[in-house]
Amino acid sequence: MQAIVSCHTVLGSIYLYSTGNIQSLFVTDPDMVKELANCKSLNLGKPRYLQKQLGALLGTGILTANGDLWAHQRKVIAPHFFMDKVKVKLFSLTNEPVS
Repeated sequence: MQAIVSCHTVLGSIYLYSTGNIQSLFVTDPDMVKELANCKSLNLGKPRYLQKQLGALLGTGILTANGDLWAHQRKVIAPHFFMDKVKVKLFSLTNEPVS
């Protein structure tokens, strides 16, 4: 943690750093954080290392997909996370009504 704080002090509120072969963007600027939070996953995409290194393990599912493939897979899976379906699944696991 101390290393991140010292990098922030030296490099500013937005910088790119690397841990091995994984690059990460460090952002503490409030306006930039808001902008990134408003972006859709289709705009940002998934990191390449997920596809390259973990592709054989994860396949081309929603965890590694980008663009139109991600949008299609998200559309297919989304109904399973609607609250009424989640409540039914929780009820079946706990045998207690969920409010």
